[in-house]
Amino acid sequence: MKKLIRYMRCWIRFRFYYYLKIFRPANFKINGDLKFDVFSFIDLSHDAEITIENNVRLIKSRFYVHSSNCKIESESKIIDSIVYIENSHIHLGKSIQLNNIQFSLYNQSEFKCGNHVLLDGSKHSRAGFYAYDSKISWGNNVNHYAHSQCNQGSWIAGDNIFINWGTQVRCDCSISMGSNILISYDCIIFDTNTHSLDFLDRRKEIQQGYPNTSKQFPEDKMRVKKKPILIGDDVWIGTRSFIFKGSELGNGVIVGAGSVVSGLIAKDGSKVVGNPAQIK
Repeated sequence: MKKLIRYMRCWIRFRFYYYLKIFRPANFKINGDLKFDVFSFIDLSHDAEITIENNVRLIKSRFYVHSSNCKIESESKIIDSIVYIENSHIHLGKSIQLNNIQFSLYNQSEFKCGNHVLLDGSKHSRAGFYAYDSKISWGNNVNHYAHSQCNQGSWIAGDNIFINWGTQVRCDCSISMGSNILISYDCIIFDTNTHSLDFLDRRKEIQQGYPNTSKQFPEDKMRVKKKPILIGDDVWIGTRSFIFKGSELGNGVIVGAGSVVSGLIAKDGSKVVGNPAQIK
């Protein structure tokens, strides 16, 4: 019941601001052909500076903005999405699409991208984008169909990148990508072990989350090994490949399907195959 009342309050407030401009807060702006329906629950709480430009569509969305600077450029689309921006900054370029995806930024995370960026999880059960105290900066024409999670990390990417269905990205340290990159289905890109190599630490995590979960406290995370991942220009990563911490893929590198790359340094133009991966 409380959630329903909150949704109805947000729904009424957004339409009140939209239709009665005289009552709209100074830091809230809508410009152009904005479309929405009864399922688009918009919460514009706190002191957020919000600018929604031309031709934005909010359809069956939940779009919460809390204490944030948020700017969505022209021709953007948010369709069947859940978007949370809490204590965060977001700036999206032109022709941005978020379709059937959960997108959340927490604790002063920054997300910046160029034009024609697609965040879509509509055809895969595990897809979304989450950032906690992280910095994400992407270029133009980035297509993200993956499930990505950034925890106090930095993810920098160039232009013309395609990340296909089922792929999972975990950035707890640093992931740097060039331009013109193809990442196939069901790949894993992790710059962290996620858990300690000491079995006593892992046992502690299970006990801390008892029952039915596992919990890492800050002191536990400090013992987890992390290293940056570097991916150059024109790289092709084949289906169901694993790219782990400390790996460096030079320009034009091809990673064969099912390869496990862990800490390998591959020079420009090389081919990487096998488990463990070797340079051919």
